[in-house]
Amino acid sequence: MAENNFEQQVLQMLGNMNQRFDGIDQRLEGIDQRLDGFEKKFEEIDRRFDEIDEKFIVIDRRFDEIDEKFIVIDRRFDEVNGKFVTMDRRFTAVEVQLSDLNRKVDGIQAQVVANSEALTDLKEAGRTHHYLRDKLAEHDEEIYHLKKEVFVE
Repeated sequence: MAENNFEQQVLQMLGNMNQRFDGIDQRLEGIDQRLDGFEKKFEEIDRRFDEIDEKFIVIDRRFDEIDEKFIVIDRRFDEVNGKFVTMDRRFTAVEVQLSDLNRKVDGIQAQVVANSEALTDLKEAGRTHHYLRDKLAEHDEEIYHLKKEVFVE
C-alpha cells in the first residue's frame, strides 16, 4: 500500500506538472499569437513604408523635372536680358547718331540761311534773282520738314 500511495503521489505530481506545462504551453501559445500579430503589423508597416518610398521617388523625379524647367526658363531670361542689353546699346548708338545728325542739320540750315541772305542781297535782275530766291526757299522748307520728321519721331 505504501507503494501504491507513493505511486499515487508521483502520478498526482506528474499530473500537476502536466497541468502546469499545459498552462505554460497555453501562455506560450498566447505569446506566439501576439508575436504573429506583431509580425503582421510589421509587415503592414513595411508595406506602407515601401509605398511612401515609391511616392518619394515620384516626388524626386517631379522636382528634377521642375528643376530642369527652371533651368530652361533661366536660360531664356538670360537670352531676353542679353537682347535688352543689345537693344539698349543700339538705342544709345541711335541717340548719338541723331544728335550728330541734328548738329549737321543745324549747320546746313545755318549755311543755307547765310547763303540765302547773301543771295538776296545780290542786285541781280529779273528772273535769275527770283529763281534763286525760290530755290533757296524750297531748300529751307525741305530742311525744316526733314528736321521735323527726324526729331519728332
